[in-house]
Amino acid sequence: MKHILKFSEMITESLGRGSVVVIKGKPEENDRCKLFVTQVLGFSEIKPGAKMVFLSPEFYRIKENEEGRIVGIRTSYKTEDSLKGVLNLKSDGKLSVVLNNNKTPWHWKTTKHTMLQSALKDIVDDIKRSDTFLL
Repeated sequence: MKHILKFSEMITESLGRGSVVVIKGKPEENDRCKLFVTQVLGFSEIKPGAKMVFLSPEFYRIKENEEGRIVGIRTSYKTEDSLKGVLNLKSDGKLSVVLNNNKTPWHWKTTKHTMLQSALKDIVDDIKRSDTFLL
């Protein structure tokens, strides 16, 4: 019985087609990273508790606009390999990433959303508090 959690202790995470996920890009100046966001096309549980998500090729760069708001700006890369280079992804085949705190920060918050702006609204304070990202 020690592995059964009460309902109030459970982490609620909704993951499915269309879920929003934030991905840290390749480290750049002073080891700071750009943040990108896309939607999930599907997922697979590769081992208990570890989920790999398959990503849409449509990516947005998270930036701060002139008014100080956090927004997603659509980005375009000529090839999937160039996109994988910017995202620092090494996987062969489909564009995919394993959900974890290091590569996909705040995934437990953003995957509840299917709309980019509502996901960003949920994590805007987290982004602004951190000094490890380039906006």
